[in-house]
Formats: sequence, structure tokens, C-alpha cells
Amino acid sequence: MPGWAPSRRFDQEECIEVAWNRVRLRALDPAMVDRRHAEVRLLRSLHRDHIIGFHEVWLDHDAGVLNFITEVCNSASLRKYFDRHKHVSVKALKKWALLEGLDHLHTRDPCIIHRDRTCSNVFSNSNTDHPQRRRGQQ
Repeated sequence: MPGWAPSRRFDQEECIEVAWNRVRLRALDPAMVDRRHAEVRLLRSLHRDHIIGFHEVWLDHDAGVLNFITEVCNSASLRKYFDRHKHVSVKALKKWALLEGLDHLHTRDPCIIHRDRTCSNVFSNSNTDHPQRRRGQQ
């Protein structure tokens, strides 16, 4: 989602680190506000390994801000990983199962086609060492 930058927070109830996302809706035209709501509804519906997990969403009417919380990936993007490690084996790539997440997006009904699929939008989760697609970048 363009115009949004997650910040790292700690969920004290679940004792996990999360990504807190805030989208300021007041500056957007009504069509863009509807699109942001639709994207968040889509994020809520995606429950799959190799795709970042979605935790919670709420609208702060007074501030005009849409808040949602997702899983945080503790490692860098795939681009940064490849910048640090120039040679990655095919065996390692298969273990990451990158295509499983993409397959899930593409085989849904309706199909999810993402506009900005780059190595900068794929993140490695240090807990599993499996890169994951950031769902907000569809």
C-alpha cells in the first residue's frame, strides 16, 4: 500500500513483535479510501504459510486513520539478502518455497495480481529463514 510505513511494536498480550501500520485516510479521495479498505479486507482473508500474517484492524474515526497490525519479519528484504550473499544455491531457493506464496495468491478466486513484485517486497523471516511476500504490496 503506497503511503504507509509500518513501525515495529511489541504486543504485550501475545508477547510478540508486530508491524503496526497506519494509513492516513483524510488526505485521500473517497475512491482511494474504499480501495484501502478493500486491500485490508483482502489481507485479512489471506491465511497461508509464506505470506505475512494479519492480526488486527480498526479505524480511528477521530484521527481519520486506518490501523492494522501484521506479523513482522525480523530480517531484511530479499534484495538486501542477495546484496550480502552473491551466490544462493538452487537447493536453498527451493527450501524457501517462494513460489508457494505466489501460487496461493494466483490461484485464489478471484486471482490476486500484484503490481510491485520485486526482491525489495519479499522479506525473510529470521524465525524460519523463509522469505515471505509482504501482502500489502499486491
